[in-house]
Amino acid sequence: MTYTLEKADSKIFAQWWAVYRPNEDFSQTYAEQYADIVDVPFCHWLLTDGERVGGLIHVNNQIGDMFTIPPFDNLANALSAVLPEGRMIASAILSEHVPALESLGFTVVESRHWMIRPTQTYDVSFDFRRASPQPEQTQSIAELMYRAFQGGVGEYGRRDLDGFINSVTNYFEHITLGDNCHQASSVLWDGEQMIAVCLMQPHKSHVTVRFVVTHPDYRKCGIARRLMEYGINTVKDDYATVSLAVTIGNPAEQLYTKMGFASAPATHTLIRDTK
Repeated sequence: MTYTLEKADSKIFAQWWAVYRPNEDFSQTYAEQYADIVDVPFCHWLLTDGERVGGLIHVNNQIGDMFTIPPFDNLANALSAVLPEGRMIASAILSEHVPALESLGFTVVESRHWMIRPTQTYDVSFDFRRASPQPEQTQSIAELMYRAFQGGVGEYGRRDLDGFINSVTNYFEHITLGDNCHQASSVLWDGEQMIAVCLMQPHKSHVTVRFVVTHPDYRKCGIARRLMEYGINTVKDDYATVSLAVTIGNPAEQLYTKMGFASAPATHTLIRDTK
């Protein structure tokens, strides 16, 4: 058998990707799945003797968003033949594809999954001053995130302050100040000290909790839960569901489960340092 990679038309690739990838972020429609990938310029078909058996995103030393087409089950041999040697990063990899990559020297470095639950009414009060976040607070919010995540599991635990500044900047670029998602987001203050943040924004047909963090000195006081309940209550008339993505092994995952969030299948990031 001869295995090859062939550049794909992104519109055709998106049709197949939307069918053969599971709905890991709870997108509600085929159209939303299709829209996720249709403009990505690095789509490739995985071919066996010229026949389409799967697809993936491939650029430089990175691959991701891989899928296979049943009944193809020889992924390890196919990838061994088409991937370049040397260091590679594989992202958004489904669990069923992890063994094939591990056989080629890849190691899982992070696993994440989406979680979802219905919105509902909550009656929430706070012992601290609450306000909706403002763009001029970007630096302070990022500094709180950096302190809260530092040393934790996954990429967030390794991210530097500039990375969190970029994340907060991106949040403000994707919301409208004063809309329901912005009003559902919170910054909590104890006097002049920022002690917790919850950022919510639209994500396809539902709303997502982009970040919820608590200052280490204020943990285990129920603050994160109340912030999320406040946000869920605020958006309940406009959104039927609320979702979030969490790194597996993050202690916050236990909170989300207790709050009734259901889990989607995990996706994984793997790295191969040498070959």
